Amino acid sequence: MKRILLVALNMPHEYSLALYYLKLYALKDPDIQSNAKIDILEVKLTKSTWKMLFKILKKRPHLVAFSCNIWNINRTLKLAKIVKMLTRAQIVFGGQEVTHSYIEYLKIYPFIDIIVDGEGEQTFSDLLHDFLKTRFSRLDKIPGIKWRDNSQIRKNPPRPLIKDLDTIPSPYLNGMINVRNSHHLGMMVELTRGCFHKCRFCFEGSRYKTARSFSIKRVQKEIEFMTKKGIRKFHFLDPIIGNANIKRLKQIDNIVKNLFGNSEYYFIPIEVYAEYINEQNVAYLRRFSAFDIGLQSINPMVQKNIDRNFNPKKFLEGFRLLKQLKKETNIYIIIGLPGDNYFSLMKSVKFVVDCKPTFLYTNYLYILNGSYLREDIDRFDIKFHPKAPYAVISNNTFSERELKIARILAESTMKEYNLTLRLYKKVIS
Repeated sequence: MKRILLVALNMPHEYSLALYYLKLYALKDPDIQSNAKIDILEVKLTKSTWKMLFKILKKRPHLVAFSCNIWNINRTLKLAKIVKMLTRAQIVFGGQEVTHSYIEYLKIYPFIDIIVDGEGEQTFSDLLHDFLKTRFSRLDKIPGIKWRDNSQIRKNPPRPLIKDLDTIPSPYLNGMINVRNSHHLGMMVELTRGCFHKCRFCFEGSRYKTARSFSIKRVQKEIEFMTKKGIRKFHFLDPIIGNANIKRLKQIDNIVKNLFGNSEYYFIPIEVYAEYINEQNVAYLRRFSAFDIGLQSINPMVQKNIDRNFNPKKFLEGFRLLKQLKKETNIYIIIGLPGDNYFSLMKSVKFVVDCKPTFLYTNYLYILNGSYLREDIDRFDIKFHPKAPYAVISNNTFSERELKIARILAESTMKEYNLTLRLYKKVIS
């Protein structure tokens, strides 16, 4: 019986849905079910590396698979190196940070044996099957991986995406995840993989070429199951839910309506593009609790550089309709985008302030590994920190000094706006 360990170093009050998908999908294979013991280890990033290491070594794993993201990659690398030194375990990396990577992880870090490059469920299952049968002697037959072949590093062809997402067993319906309302995101409900927008700063558009959805029946079962357990806080993993077709949007609205009726005792925020909100679809958004709107910039040059479209008239009309719902509206701006400068950034901030959202948020630009923007660093003379989270330092329209000043002013405006609004609401309530 081979001992397999799936590891995620999580931010406090969060959990890794991906690990449970991997385990359940792999256990669909009878050979894996009979010959492998798969454990999941989720550790808070606030723990010391030695405490993390102790938890791993205690399992005596033959294979350790790490879930890699921008927030944990530095600690994961440090931990994996020690695990490799102290054990004979095979080390597998997967996740957003190593998918479509511009960083040659296998070349730089010799303790990594295999990288799952892309959607992981089927690939990880195939890896385990081969590990149990041949001790990784047929890796050349498994699509969607990069691997170490003695002194050579090989990359196999990409794996086709899973067409029917419902073939991935639900960790909620299987009772694997102990979700609590105290979790930062509550219950994470994955509705869709992929995005029809291809924003160059974002990972989602480059990660999946097409958008695929779990069935409404599956989603309804999951939410109903967890609601009966007392969960009232949900996070829909779907960048395009607010702009879905009317039929699907109506079905999701019915799920919420049937579960909670007119009660306010739940919290479901969603992402929307204000330009796509109209009189028809806004009627099916009234039961959601908050709307996160990623405006990013109103600068036409920036919009062109990051493959976005912005129509001020449509945006303002869509935002007006959202505000009529009397729910929380949050607009996001990104600081440091190529084509922006000190003055155009503050124009974007002023535009948002004039909209009077519930909250204004300014996010700093990170040149994500695997995003299209990594291809543009020479084109826009982008300088960024070499280690995660890859914060931008300067570009051809923002000197390092100007970017620092712009960041201070934009973030100060955000804090002042949000604080003033809170105080105002407290006074009039």
